[in-house]
Amino acid sequence: MAVRRLLLIALGLLVVNLGALLLSLPGDIWWPIMLSVAGVSAILTIVLLSFVWSLWSRVASTATPVPGIEHLPLTTTLVGDADGDDSKDHQGRGTEGLPQQLPGTSIARDPLDNKPWLGLVEECVALFDELDRHGPGFDPPRQELAEHVCFRLREILERSGVEIIEGATLFDRIQHQQEGITGSVPLGAHIAETLSPGFHIGRRVLRRARVKLG
Repeated sequence: MAVRRLLLIALGLLVVNLGALLLSLPGDIWWPIMLSVAGVSAILTIVLLSFVWSLWSRVASTATPVPGIEHLPLTTTLVGDADGDDSKDHQGRGTEGLPQQLPGTSIARDPLDNKPWLGLVEECVALFDELDRHGPGFDPPRQELAEHVCFRLREILERSGVEIIEGATLFDRIQHQQEGITGSVPLGAHIAETLSPGFHIGRRVLRRARVKLG
């Protein structure tokens, strides 16, 4: 807006300059005055045009776009090729360093391969087993505390994906441990009561359930 106004002023002064030159042509008494006005107008016009030109050049240089910026993507979307190759984005670049999991999906993984998680689970199961076995020898306040800790450990393990072994009716020596009976237990023996739960992850049993046979 300011550049446009300066251009209009410069054009106005240029018109005044041309008019003064035309009026100075006749040889009357006003020609010296008109000639002076024409000279001053010409000088002001040249100065204004130079200023406008420098200002316009400065604005144009700052507004010059960065070469190639129009080709840069705003976002990168992972899409697969027609042959099912999901290792490239929409510009054909490799995506080895980008996450391949889409929102709302999960990647299947064996929890037994997560060694830190598995180690923590085994420590919790060991603490549960220790409190469960030694709890009956505690005094009543400590028994109550041990039962509460065992209950909380069971909740934590179950929320973490560990499966509970309890409620079965037939004895399985892989998942159950008989209570109060020595020697071998016949296959398919009936379980009267589950005294303490067991824990397993998939086919791996972390602790066998203590059961009472009927």
